[in-house]
Amino acid sequence: MKPEKNKSKTTANKPRESRSNAVVIENEPSAGTNSIPVIFFILLALGLFGGMLYLDRYGGGFNRLVYSPYAKFEDIPQPVLGPEEQLARKGKLIYGNYCSACHMANGLGSPTAPPLAGSEWVTSAGHERLARIVNGGLTGPIKVKGQEYNLPGMLAWGQVISSDEDMAAVLTYIRSNKDWGHSAAAVSPEHVKAVREATKSRSEPWTAKELLELPDAAPTSAKP
Repeated sequence: MKPEKNKSKTTANKPRESRSNAVVIENEPSAGTNSIPVIFFILLALGLFGGMLYLDRYGGGFNRLVYSPYAKFEDIPQPVLGPEEQLARKGKLIYGNYCSACHMANGLGSPTAPPLAGSEWVTSAGHERLARIVNGGLTGPIKVKGQEYNLPGMLAWGQVISSDEDMAAVLTYIRSNKDWGHSAAAVSPEHVKAVREATKSRSEPWTAKELLELPDAAPTSAKP
């Protein structure tokens, strides 16, 4: 009887052969699922919450102008601007609202509007003619940077930009725009007011011929 017991022990872990001759491995591994520990979700939530707090405090609202150690744009020290620079900055906004549609944001003009960038009409020593054009409008032929343009009629913006300061701001912006290579003198609200007063009886737009017959001096010498 003893030899029979030993035989059963030595054959216990061997593969069994079924009636169909297929080999069956005992204790074969099987796939299953395990639940994720709750602590994992707690740590994930804390990490996301901490990230949101960090971005809220130091992200600067994802504004590319915000840099360390400042948390928002309002905290960044702004340069102190002089009166003329402040006027030009205001004029840039007005130009974008009223003028850029025809003259383009870069001042290079369009088929229906001559360029302002590099224009001798913009950067001349005086600005009386320019003030008259913007305030009273312009029509007919005009030569700008050696090229002839024939304007069907530029709007008299004095009817739209009624504030002397706003008119002076946009004139100052286009005359002193460094991106256009300009560095001409600013135009004051008092000069704009003088031009308005001197030309208030005029209802027709200006022509280049008329303007060239006038001295491009201080607006106080403007003629109606």
